[in-house]
Amino acid sequence: MLGITEPAMFGVNLKLKFPFFIGLGAAGIASTIMGFAGVRGVSLGPAGIIGFIAIKPASIPMFMLGIVVSFVLAFLATYVYGRGRMDVPANVASTGTTAQEINIVKTSEGVSDEALYAPVTGQAIQLSETKDKVFSSELMGKGIAIEPTIGEIYAPADGTLIVTNDSKHAYVFLTNNGAEVLLHIGIDTVQMAGEGFSTQVKQGQVVKKGDLLGTFDISKIKANGYEATVMVIVTNTMSFAEVQGIDNQTVTVGQAVIQTTAPVTK
Repeated sequence: MLGITEPAMFGVNLKLKFPFFIGLGAAGIASTIMGFAGVRGVSLGPAGIIGFIAIKPASIPMFMLGIVVSFVLAFLATYVYGRGRMDVPANVASTGTTAQEINIVKTSEGVSDEALYAPVTGQAIQLSETKDKVFSSELMGKGIAIEPTIGEIYAPADGTLIVTNDSKHAYVFLTNNGAEVLLHIGIDTVQMAGEGFSTQVKQGQVVKKGDLLGTFDISKIKANGYEATVMVIVTNTMSFAEVQGIDNQTVTVGQAVIQTTAPVTK
């Protein structure tokens, strides 16, 4: 509602696909209404409900009407369409590795104990120390953050990429053991529109631990006024009994940094 779109975009909408397109349609309809109503902005400003502070006072009522229209249409369409169709990515077991072969026992939650490895080299810090409240509050899940010293990012486990994006600053993948992992390069770096970033993978691709996912220019990120901190977050934290990250220390690619513990079932 306050214009912080990434938790919804990467945590839900792109992963399930249909809510993303419904959101685009609802926003397009609302924008058309505001356009015909002559809504004008007086400056660049925040998005979402609080965006009215950047709108010409006479246009604020129609701006707010557009906000209401977008929310209502998106909610109703998602609810009606989604009731009988939930495209939640299935637990990936199609890579040729069975539970018996890797000596694990799947739980009723579809997850199992797993170690996640550092995707970048740098200084690991607690999420609470990052400068983004969405990540520092663990709103998107538990994990760690790493201040990178080398602009290369690697897969922290075996799994399948379920989300990539054109800005090349974030990856979401489902590990073979059921963890949904978000790798987010920098804070607000989506604003760079891919400048200084490159990717070696695509959505739906199966990856192995240590596979290169992409590169990023740390100096360019900082020159544009953004933090280069890399977030490593288990977005389905609630599926686990515990998600424990390491304490502050220097880490290298391939070093175990997060341990997930599956619920005990009888």
